[in-house]
Amino acid sequence: MNIFYVIKQVVKMCLQSFIFPVLYLCFKRKTDENLVLFADAHHDSLPDEMEEMYYEVKKTGKTVRTHFLDYAHASGRQIWKSVAAFMRDYGQASVVFICDYYLPAGACRKKAETKVVQLWHACGALKRFGFDAKDDVPGFYKGNPMKNVTLVTVSAKWCIPIYARAMGLPAERVQALGVSRTDRYFRASYQETCIESFYKEYPEARGKRIVLWAPTFRGNAGNPRLKGIEAVRELSESLGDEWYVIQKLHPHLEGKAGVSNCRIRTEKLLPVCDILITDYSSILFDYMIYQKPLILFAPDKKRYEMERGTYIPYSDIPGQHVSNKEDLLSAVKTAVYDPEAGQNFLKLYMEACDGHATERIIKCVFQ
Repeated sequence: MNIFYVIKQVVKMCLQSFIFPVLYLCFKRKTDENLVLFADAHHDSLPDEMEEMYYEVKKTGKTVRTHFLDYAHASGRQIWKSVAAFMRDYGQASVVFICDYYLPAGACRKKAETKVVQLWHACGALKRFGFDAKDDVPGFYKGNPMKNVTLVTVSAKWCIPIYARAMGLPAERVQALGVSRTDRYFRASYQETCIESFYKEYPEARGKRIVLWAPTFRGNAGNPRLKGIEAVRELSESLGDEWYVIQKLHPHLEGKAGVSNCRIRTEKLLPVCDILITDYSSILFDYMIYQKPLILFAPDKKRYEMERGTYIPYSDIPGQHVSNKEDLLSAVKTAVYDPEAGQNFLKLYMEACDGHATERIIKCVFQ
């Protein structure tokens, strides 16, 4: 195991068990029923995963404050100031929205009346995560960064027991209210804007068939690995001028294991592309809403299933399954969408993502 990764986990345990709880107690005050927080440690500004919820909560007239900082690219001083500012508000807030691991929210014994809502950043459940994956939470880690979460919103009832176990929470805290950010997928105006923005930035792609390769990472966020990039580069060369191949890497991989050839967020490329190629990424759940051909390119399937594993039998995912560059080229040229298989998949894993998830979550949180 990477020594720097171990050190990082030990530091997190110390912060969670001692320093952050003391800081919270210093700022603990009477709850302000009107104060709502949005916080994230992976972005310097409002994450896309929170946009739908953020603007809808603003419409309610609540006092909304944000705490965003990408800890991975911030100095120790910046992180400390950000945590202190969050704790100052956390000690009074009635509701806190997060969309990923956010240690400050789980590192104290919060007041019972403060709700912490985990919007999470992924739909469905494909690759094992959290307490189900040693790459996410090592065996020596003490404590639970999700312990204060009072509500986790997921894409379908099927996901409830999985998220409860992976996050170390009682099943009653997980509800199939839908994933807020998917509401935009059902608006024609959103799709039109995505398409228009893409061709404005990449006019050379106009009139061509768009192939999007969006793989996830192997290993952990601190030491991620990428698989298949050589095959995709060869694919791009072999397809010819009538095709346009986008290589869009997971944020954890960017600059560490490769570089994307497109600056636009993956979710905003889904309305644009004609075919998606991915491996174990949860982006395939989002993509299925668009009812277009999917290719599962997993050259390391056996190893991946042994090391991390998946919640769904990989062969059950509707799409063309390939494991080498020769079959990948053939699959792209013959890719088709199976409506029956696609709809059955959506019904099981995405039933609560219908364009009204944000509305349901707000009703549940502020009732």
